[in-house]
Amino acid sequence: MEPVALQNRKPAPKKARKQKAPPCCAPSLLRRCEPFSKQDVALCPLPAGPKDQLFDAFRGAPQFSGIQAEHLLSHAGEGLRVLFLSESVYYARQAASYLTAIRRVGDDMPEPEPDPFDLELMELLGMDGAQDAEAVGDEDCLTVISPRILDPDIDGGSCVEGRPLQTMEVQGANLTQFEGPAVLVAAESGPVLSRKVLEALEPVMEREKDVYIGLRTSQVDLELLEELRLRHRFQVCRIGAPTEEYLCRILREQLTAHGLKLSSRADLSSALRQLRNVRGELFDEADLFYFARFLRDPGKPLGSAELLYNPCALVTENDVSASEELDRMIGLKNVKSALKRQLAAYILGQRRGETGAVYRSLAFAGAPGTGKSVTARLVARILREKGCGTGRFVEAGREDLIGQYLGHTSPKIAKLFEQARGGVLFIDEAGALIPGDRDSYAEEAVNALVRQMELHPETVVIFATYTEEMRALLASNPGLSSRVTKVLEFQAYSDEELLSILRKLASDRNMEIPPQAERVCNAYFQKLRDQKGDRFGNGREARLLLQTAFEEQSLRVVDQGAEEGFLPEDFAAAAKLLLSQEPEPTTKRKIGFY
Repeated sequence: MEPVALQNRKPAPKKARKQKAPPCCAPSLLRRCEPFSKQDVALCPLPAGPKDQLFDAFRGAPQFSGIQAEHLLSHAGEGLRVLFLSESVYYARQAASYLTAIRRVGDDMPEPEPDPFDLELMELLGMDGAQDAEAVGDEDCLTVISPRILDPDIDGGSCVEGRPLQTMEVQGANLTQFEGPAVLVAAESGPVLSRKVLEALEPVMEREKDVYIGLRTSQVDLELLEELRLRHRFQVCRIGAPTEEYLCRILREQLTAHGLKLSSRADLSSALRQLRNVRGELFDEADLFYFARFLRDPGKPLGSAELLYNPCALVTENDVSASEELDRMIGLKNVKSALKRQLAAYILGQRRGETGAVYRSLAFAGAPGTGKSVTARLVARILREKGCGTGRFVEAGREDLIGQYLGHTSPKIAKLFEQARGGVLFIDEAGALIPGDRDSYAEEAVNALVRQMELHPETVVIFATYTEEMRALLASNPGLSSRVTKVLEFQAYSDEELLSILRKLASDRNMEIPPQAERVCNAYFQKLRDQKGDRFGNGREARLLLQTAFEEQSLRVVDQGAEEGFLPEDFAAAAKLLLSQEPEPTTKRKIGFY
């Protein structure tokens, strides 16, 4: 049998090899630099590995795609001079450490660096600086310095968030005492550049050291930036944000490095979003390192449920969650129903990774004392319990928002958003921000709020004021009205609801209100409502009545030796005292003939 001719057969197409993804950048962790705190001066160990591997990791990171590393390194001369424009200090630090490591290492593998976990463990065990330096020498680290160390007056004082600066001088030539091959000057908030900062960096730039500066957009000083470019040869590089796919790769690598196996159905994206929602704007890649170390090995491959990071529930003394506490609030039936719907939409949008999720800003309108502040605090707790917020709650009024002069308002509002990031910023008595003919400060404050709401989508902003004032405020600024899609109306409490509040407040003190006293309380609320009109404080009036009745009871117990417990006479005396302190309602004269 003749063999079959194969000449005319087309060769089978070769299967395209799946290109292997480059390694991810190693987490950029900090350790202490004695005698400073990490906020003032810290050391960041340089990544280890062959030059090609470091190059591949750096070029493969999406946040560094806008940096031409080859160009920077070829023009390094006696040292790199790079200014990073980045909204994340973490990524400025990571970029600086990788560029320095690439410039220093050869193609051979250097000695491996100790695990950062070992360094932290040594620190916890109280090992001194000498022992710590033996583990990783300062010469193998990037030195990260706060600009306030170089210029204590850069932010208008010598204290940072109530913490005094270190007394040890590091200005001028003393800055050269740090032995590391590179220095990064950066700060999470506040100014970074000043004339003193540049003067302090000059001795370092005269040496063969790499010098980096990290700036957020809000920290840019154009005059000093151009001086850095022109006189000191600084290259300006923009740093972006990592993709979700890249962060999932990092998480997978960290889990593998910590000996954890993944199920084939494990949803890393959901785990990543959950962790980001809980951490808010504090999130960075280092959290993935700590999260992998935090997880316990269940003895089987990890599934989606085991990967979810569940935040601690902030329960009350009665072991009640925030959602249950909202349900137990007296009255406000329509508010509670509408709020649950809005929060559910917000939470689901966060879980699905929708960056433009609606309902991130709310408006509470109604009379004083109807529970707006209490409800706002519960919103912060609910979001945290659902894994969609940090639980922070910051309350601010006009005096906290508006500065002493034009241009001072925006930095104050930016600082409030920093304090509330990932939580709730509650603007009480927001009607004071309605711009008037001669109130340019209020207009500046509203514009700054709208701008910060856009920059900080993970922070929920809640405005609270009277109904009519809320309408006027939203109508005054189209940007604000577009971000507050629905106004929740807090109705005034009925007399029966006020009695229920009174009973609950008394129960919280392990006391009871006599049934005979309830008629006295009802009559008091009706008369006080007539006298105060729009100034009637609803729940606050109930709280004040109970406190005054408690004082009447205390007088009987202390002066007369009577038994503890409320009597109807206590409430009658309290009502009479409080009514006497209120001015009689004035009758307005009618206009025209009568």
